[in-house]
Amino acid sequence: MGSGARSSDAPLWQQMSIDEFAADERSQSAAIVRRGGIYWRRVRPFLFRPLLVMKTYPAASVVSPGVKLWTAFQHGVPAGEPANSFLNLLLFDDISSYSLASLDSSKRRQVRLAAKEFTVRPVTDAEEFKEKAYPVYLEFYERTKYDYMAERRHFECFARWTDWLYSLPKTVVLGGYQHGELAAVSTSMWVEDVVLCPAAFCSGQALKLHANSLMLHTVRDAAARCPGIRLIYAGPYKYNEGRGVDAFYLERGCRIVRTPARLHINPALKLLLASLLPRQCRKLWGELDDAAGLDERFHGQIVIGGSPEPCAQ
Repeated sequence: MGSGARSSDAPLWQQMSIDEFAADERSQSAAIVRRGGIYWRRVRPFLFRPLLVMKTYPAASVVSPGVKLWTAFQHGVPAGEPANSFLNLLLFDDISSYSLASLDSSKRRQVRLAAKEFTVRPVTDAEEFKEKAYPVYLEFYERTKYDYMAERRHFECFARWTDWLYSLPKTVVLGGYQHGELAAVSTSMWVEDVVLCPAAFCSGQALKLHANSLMLHTVRDAAARCPGIRLIYAGPYKYNEGRGVDAFYLERGCRIVRTPARLHINPALKLLLASLLPRQCRKLWGELDDAAGLDERFHGQIVIGGSPEPCAQ
């Protein structure tokens, strides 16, 4: 894997092209298609978004990734171009200026305390990961009930995910070890100019000892040393369902970037969805009516990525 031994000055990651990333995602049976030079991921039945969702594309250059009558697709658009929705993304920008000193005193203290308890290093052996990470994941799932890829709570599914993960030469698996025992995990990869962090979990005891803060610091510190990295993508804004996860990132300098987007959808399907699933539709349009669930401290970290002109469709 790309998580092998490295010198202290070597990058944590090997940079990937979008073609390599798409091939990796397809190998997990993800629904990835390429149309008009853009890779699309099916994120819901009939709904596609770009594989790198933070990228923007002029609407006139975009080709439908599926049968147009039944396929909805949504993508960010450049500033000033007509938009009819938003993509709300959790992003760390200003990557090169990050250091431990840039955190407030309480967060610096968390990282330093965790660094006394945990050693962070790549987990290079798949069998070790299966044996030691699975109990940590189970505890994480029972604590959070986080439903994304919840099938991994079954060992057979977790083992298949592990085998896929360790088949990817440029994906980095970091482990936080306490007294030699694995207690925290994060996965990440560097694609074009973005670091993606698709998975992170830790035990309850490790959480109390701030292992999650140390793991995030390790990734941000490594990214700050790579001039080619522009963003760290921590995932979509999760509304009230993932309020604690979002708050963890926002407390450490992440921002909710509201990227103006174009949602292409059949008008009849749009009316049907609005009638049957109004709350889900508000999320699809990118409305932030659930943002009241965030602490008032974070409202200044909700930023608009551009100033689009509205469009009806």
